[in-house]
Amino acid sequence: MNLSLLEKERERLGTWGKFNFSRALIALRFSGRKILDVGCSSGAYVHFFASKGYSVFGLDLKPAREWLSLSPSRFLVADVRHLPFRDGEFDTVLAFEVLEHIPEIDQALDEILRVTRHNLILSVPDSELQPFHRESGLVYFTWVDRSHVHFFTAESLLTWLRKKGLLIKFFTRINPVYPERIFLETMGLPAPVVRFLQKFFRVLPRPQKFRMTLFVVAEKRRKFSQPETECPICSHQGEVLYTFAYPLENREKNFAYYRCSSCQHLWLTPQLSREESEAVYADYHTHNLQEKSLPLGSFREKWLQSFLFQSFGYRHLRPRPSFLWRLAGLLTSILPPLRKRAIIALNGIKGNENGRLLDVGCGQGLFLKKMATLGWLVTGVEPDRKAAQIGREILGLNIFEGTLEEAQFPDESFEAVSFRHSLEHIPSPLQTLKECFRLLKPQGKIYIFTPNSQSLGHRFFKFNWRGLEPPRHAHIFSLASLRHLVEQAGFKIDSAWTSSRYASYYWQASRGGKKTFLERIASFCFLFIEKLYLLFNNNSGEEIFLEASRPDKIIHEI
Repeated sequence: MNLSLLEKERERLGTWGKFNFSRALIALRFSGRKILDVGCSSGAYVHFFASKGYSVFGLDLKPAREWLSLSPSRFLVADVRHLPFRDGEFDTVLAFEVLEHIPEIDQALDEILRVTRHNLILSVPDSELQPFHRESGLVYFTWVDRSHVHFFTAESLLTWLRKKGLLIKFFTRINPVYPERIFLETMGLPAPVVRFLQKFFRVLPRPQKFRMTLFVVAEKRRKFSQPETECPICSHQGEVLYTFAYPLENREKNFAYYRCSSCQHLWLTPQLSREESEAVYADYHTHNLQEKSLPLGSFREKWLQSFLFQSFGYRHLRPRPSFLWRLAGLLTSILPPLRKRAIIALNGIKGNENGRLLDVGCGQGLFLKKMATLGWLVTGVEPDRKAAQIGREILGLNIFEGTLEEAQFPDESFEAVSFRHSLEHIPSPLQTLKECFRLLKPQGKIYIFTPNSQSLGHRFFKFNWRGLEPPRHAHIFSLASLRHLVEQAGFKIDSAWTSSRYASYYWQASRGGKKTFLERIASFCFLFIEKLYLLFNNNSGEEIFLEASRPDKIIHEI
């Protein structure tokens, strides 16, 4: 489905322009030619698409008078909760101003998704405008007929659709052609006056946030096991980027990394089994307790402590920084480059005294030990038996040995969950993030650090890039693919960017770990170049940082 014309139309008209609905529908250029219009009413869109050469069918609970002049074979009286069609019979299903009327809305959407093969295009009224219309006295038809049983905000609608497995391809707010007419007719004005005022209303500029209808184009994702060439994030086709062999139990096993043509996500095929993972991680770096720590009283340590205390929610820390250091912390929070650097150095986790923190893939637990000193009640999850044992027996930490799903923590039991270069090791990251959504309290935070598939280092070193780490890394995310994944799990993204924090280390590691004087100079030069490049391309850092939150209880509940 081509969405470029939709974007151009919205960009051309700007925030104050009126989104041209008919042009938008033409611009979609649907995959396939067979369309179903659910809740077709008088059949206007059936007429519209039939005139464009599509095979289109309309469905409603009762026939309209306009049907009498049309082919009966194009229309059907039926309930959207029980559609009389085969699975995947239609390429695209339209549902304009329909779902808000149906009490069993989950059943209706499931049935719609059953009969569509590719796309769902829908619109619903925007409930955020209800107070605006009431206060101004402009009571539109949406609130007059009182037939709506569900009310959506933009956030609640998109969250619900993503939880149903849909990929949001396009979203905007629009003005349909009819609200002004119906509003004027409710005032009892003569028909000529209604037509004149309707044209007058249409030329008035209206900010996008005051447009009364939410318009979404979504793509159906397959629920079945995907072929190896299909991207696990966005379902687009991928191509082989690297192939390699890795020794496992006195034999070599062949692997490949595929790259998505759309979101630039990389994934490993085939995935490691549980037994193979134990062999691959037998001598991993999490099996030792070497910890790089700042010297007590160092300038950098005092700077980070002042930022923690002044602007990052750790005002319970003792001893309190001096006035000058608190001032330095305040300046750090104001200046974006310093703020980003401090946030990354502190792993992004904001303070919450006596809050519960879960670190997924915690290794031996050195990070948990550090966060415990900052007032967190810490818990770890680590599938590596040796690393988990070190954390429990030597550091005295609460670490569950196994996967997050196996831990079965209670609902809403944590204020924060962190993935510090661990999400890329997990074969099914979406399932894990959905489990995090269940475990987090409302407004709880999730923090993710992971290598960036579009980094400057990857472009330069290719298969030798340190961030690839084959075959331990099952997924290498781009900024776009990670955002898609987190949103699909139901989270609201607060911030996301790439960082050059590990550029110098990645240079040396990608070149075989040489630590000569010249290599150190070269690594610092690479760090400098990447920092400059980031000024022009903010997706080119070696590492992605993403912070997201679980939304509060939303207006629309299923």
